[in-house]
Amino acid sequence: MGDAFTGNTTMLLEEGLDTGPILLQQTIEIAPEQTAVGLFDILAHAGAPWWLKPSPAWPMEPSILSRKTTPSPPLPAPRS
Repeated sequence: MGDAFTGNTTMLLEEGLDTGPILLQQTIEIAPEQTAVGLFDILAHAGAPWWLKPSPAWPMEPSILSRKTTPSPPLPAPRS
């Protein structure tokens, strides 16, 4: 038995790994019978619309370059 949840996160880059401010985040439940290949497809399809139609939380140029953004705090970790 593995994790019950996974998700997609878009964040600003910082020097450390996974330390930048979070811009967008979503949680996806992992079904017990889910395979890694199937989960990859689910995550890709769930995250793709962010690049086609950004949410209002997404900073637009040139603010992303000057880092004048208002990132959101991370979502709380789901309880299994």
